[in-house]
Amino acid sequence: MELKELRGKKPLKLVFLLFTALLIGTASATVYNYLYIQGIVTVGSAQIVWVQGSGAPSGTTIAGGLVQMDLSVQAGLNQTYTYCLYLKNTNSTHQFNMNITITTPLSASDFNSANVFVYNNATAGYLHTIDMTGQNTYTTTLAGSGVDRLDFQTYAKTTASGNYNFNLRVTYW
Repeated sequence: MELKELRGKKPLKLVFLLFTALLIGTASATVYNYLYIQGIVTVGSAQIVWVQGSGAPSGTTIAGGLVQMDLSVQAGLNQTYTYCLYLKNTNSTHQFNMNITITTPLSASDFNSANVFVYNNATAGYLHTIDMTGQNTYTTTLAGSGVDRLDFQTYAKTTASGNYNFNLRVTYW
């Protein structure tokens, strides 16, 4: 066998195949270790619930954690829905932290003001005003068996007409 024959394409292919086999062998030798979780999901009832108030607009519905509510207002008139909705802590022994957040605000160009007034229902004490024309958050606590009341105030500009959507989210822990 001459030296020219060793420099041909066949030996290069053989070296490439040997190198590839070495890589595959190395990858196949990887050791895998496993970790496991054995858990249980316990389904219970909500700890903070919505309660419809006597001043809620007609057609208001509550299905679990979702309230469907339409506020009918007149342009150029400051209107407030009092005793509209309540947030009730159904756990008598645990205080919860809460964030009440406007996630879809009303447009400030269509409303002179739009607010959620939060009250402690037991004392009728005013707690906070949440501006509904921005993505605002109010952080508070709700004591065991406590109830907070939410009133809604809107003052649509005289140029406003039609439907305007808003979303409010309550997060508790």
